[in-house]
Amino acid sequence: EELELCCDELLWLVEALLDLPFADACRKTPPGFATLEETPDGTLLRAYDATLDHAARFLIGLGCPFQVVGPPELLDTLAHLASDISAMVARSAAPALAPERQERTNGQV
Repeated sequence: EELELCCDELLWLVEALLDLPFADACRKTPPGFATLEETPDGTLLRAYDATLDHAARFLIGLGCPFQVVGPPELLDTLAHLASDISAMVARSAAPALAPERQERTNGQV
């Protein structure tokens, strides 16, 4: 079971294998947020989190490659976040912004 009851709140057990040296993972992980274990394959992070969105954003914020060990629903959350980011990039690069960019550069070569 991925969910555990703690303090009357359901929490997800999130596990990810980080491609990050143990010492670096310790520096980047707030005390009490997760447990870290040095393994031959990388640093194993285990954390309980109320939302998978927060867990996904935390993992991305570490700035290192990682492999989700569990729960499988975290993969869906990461895919949704990636889709949201791609949409933001597409909107920012959309031709609708071209006239504004032209106004800022009028008369400049």
